[in-house]
Amino acid sequence: MSIKPTFANRLDEPQVAAWDEYGGGYGSHLSNDIVCANQACVNVKRNNDDEHMEHLAAPGCTQPYGYAGFRISAEEMKGCNHIQCLAVKEADWVPEPGDEDFDVEAERCFLTGTCTARYLSDDHNWIQFESLRHGLWMTGISQTRPHFADSDLMWAMPMHPWCFEIFKRVSVRELDKVDIDGLWILRLTQATEEGFKGLDRGWDVRLVSDSTMYEPVPGTEYLAANPLSIPALPAIDPTHPAGDLVFDALQPRSCALTHTDSFATLPTELRLMILTLLSPTSISFLRLASRSFVQLPRSLFRHLLQTHMPWLWEFPSLHGKPMDWYALYRAVRVADGSTTNAPFYAAEQISSSIRIHEAFARAERRIWESSNSNNKKNGDDNDSDNDNDNNDNNNNGNGGDAAVLPFPAAAFVRLKVDRVEGENEQWRVEWGMEGKVREVKGLRNRRRIWRDVEVIVRRIRGLDRRGVKEEEKGVEGGSS
Repeated sequence: MSIKPTFANRLDEPQVAAWDEYGGGYGSHLSNDIVCANQACVNVKRNNDDEHMEHLAAPGCTQPYGYAGFRISAEEMKGCNHIQCLAVKEADWVPEPGDEDFDVEAERCFLTGTCTARYLSDDHNWIQFESLRHGLWMTGISQTRPHFADSDLMWAMPMHPWCFEIFKRVSVRELDKVDIDGLWILRLTQATEEGFKGLDRGWDVRLVSDSTMYEPVPGTEYLAANPLSIPALPAIDPTHPAGDLVFDALQPRSCALTHTDSFATLPTELRLMILTLLSPTSISFLRLASRSFVQLPRSLFRHLLQTHMPWLWEFPSLHGKPMDWYALYRAVRVADGSTTNAPFYAAEQISSSIRIHEAFARAERRIWESSNSNNKKNGDDNDSDNDNDNNDNNNNGNGGDAAVLPFPAAAFVRLKVDRVEGENEQWRVEWGMEGKVREVKGLRNRRRIWRDVEVIVRRIRGLDRRGVKEEEKGVEGGSS
C-alpha cells in the first residue's frame, strides 16, 4: 500500500529529491493556487514553467499533497514507489538463470521483475516492467480479480518488493520455505478490495488509504520508510560494556522476601527458565506479583530481543560484542515504535483527519519558534541583506529567513490514535523534545509489515489446498 506516496523536498535538498505520485517529476500546483498558508514555506518555478510551481516545505507546512522533507528524508523513502508481482506460470514456463529456488519449486506462479509507479497505468490495472523476468514485460494486476475481463488469462498479484522480502523471511521462519504458491492460493480464496479478509491493517493505514489515492497524512511518514535499508539503524546499537550482570529496575523498593512468595524458594536457574517462557507483558505482571523477580539478568533481554523481536534480523551480527542487552532492548522498543522515550509532551485531540495537517503545523511552529527565538533575535541586525535576498527569490509572497532556519533535531511531533469506536476514530497530536533514543521510521515500518505478514503466513499454513480450483491458464504480455 506504500506504492504511490508523493514527496515534497526541503529547501536544502536537491530538486531530484522530490517526486510526484508516479515516481517522476515533482509535486506541482497551479501558480495561482494557495496550497499552504505557512509563511515559512517557499514556492518556486521548475524548468521555466510559468504555469506550475513546486512547494518547498518548512516547519508548519499544511500542504496535503506529499510527505514533507523535514518530516522524512528522501533517503529514508528510497524505493517506496516500486512494484513487483506474482504471475501465473504458463504451460511452457522453464527455469532461467537467476531464478530463486521458490520460483522453480512453485507450481502455480513465479516472481516478476520490478517497475516504479511511473509505469502504472492511469486506471491502476496495467503495469510495464523495467526489469524483465521470463520475458514478461507487461501484465494486468489485481488484488482480487483472478481473471482478465472476457478472458481466461490470469491477472498478476501486485505487491511491494519490501513486503515480499519480509514475506520471504517470515515464510522461511514459519514454514521452512518461501511458499509463493500458498500466497497465490490465499489471494484466490481470501482477497478483498481492502486486503485479505479479516486482516486489520491498523488505524494509520486506514487513514492514508480511505480514498482511491494515497493520502500522505502527517504522522504517517513511517509507512513510506524503507524497512530494509535503514540509514538510522546503527544509532541504536549501544556497544558499550554491559557493566553489572544483574539489572535492578526498582532500586528504591524494598526487595525483602516473605514467606508468601512461592518463587522465593526456587533456585535462580529455575526462575530464569520461567522468565524465558513468558512474554514481556507477562514478565511485567510477574514482577508486580513477586519480589523474587525485581532483579532481572541482562541476559534475559538478549533472549527477548531474539524471540520477541524477530524483525530485528541484524541481531546475529551482535553476537560476541560487549553489549548492554537491556539498553539495546529499550532502544529497539523506542526505535520500532513499541513505546516512546520522551520526557514531556503536549497534546491536541482531533476528531477529523482533515484537521491533522493544521494540528501538525501548529505543533511544529510552536517548537520551531521556541527553539529558534534566540537565533532570530541575534540574526535580525546582521542578516537583513539575507532577508531581502530570500524575499526576492520567493515567487508568491511566502518565504523569508524562517524558511532556512533548521527544525530542531531533538523535537518530535507524532500522531496517535486516541480511541476507536466502530468506524469513528479520534487522533492525538503529541509534541515535545525527544529523549536520547528516537524512533526510527524504517524499523517501525518493518515491525508493522512483519506483524501483518505473520498473520498471512499463519493463514497459509492452515490452507486446505485440495479444494482450490486449477484456474491458472496463462498471462497477458508474452515475450519481449
